[in-house]
Amino acid sequence: AYYNRLVLSMMPPDKDAAVLELMSGSGLLTSALLEAGYHSTVHVDLSFDMMRLAKQDIGSHLRLCVGDAMTLPFSNERFDIVICRGGIHHLPNLFEAFTEVRRVLKPGGLLLTYDPCDDWWPTRVVRKAMYRLFDFFDAEHERGLTSAELRRSCEASGFKVVQMRKFGFMGYTFSGMEAH
Repeated sequence: AYYNRLVLSMMPPDKDAAVLELMSGSGLLTSALLEAGYHSTVHVDLSFDMMRLAKQDIGSHLRLCVGDAMTLPFSNERFDIVICRGGIHHLPNLFEAFTEVRRVLKPGGLLLTYDPCDDWWPTRVVRKAMYRLFDFFDAEHERGLTSAELRRSCEASGFKVVQMRKFGFMGYTFSGMEAH
């Protein structure tokens, strides 16, 4: 709930903005967006099972799309805002993914993302241990990102980074244990 409130605090006041929730999973942010009045939101995830779970938990009125963040099935300049809650560390190529996000964003559009941060050495140690101990982490396709890596990838893709901040220094350790 804390992370959702943080994202919502950064959202523009225009509730009619076209929003793409990228890698929306089971809908951890989706419900908060709907409750806040952002009803022009499309929710995309690669997993059909996650989309089904979101629809089951949140409701049939959701606009869901099974799709790959690397090749989004939308026209150019379609969205005002793209949000990605904790999924960037799954992407195989950040430059390509952010370039694809730029393609679907309108000029002057906003990308809001947050992801586990690997800037602090204890976090890197805990992440490696979690990958070894728990089967539900996919160490082959997940990786930690430093703030510098994220900034470089955004800027190389043509984004202007307006703000980056850190919060919850051990949050991934505990939130990563969720079942969904």
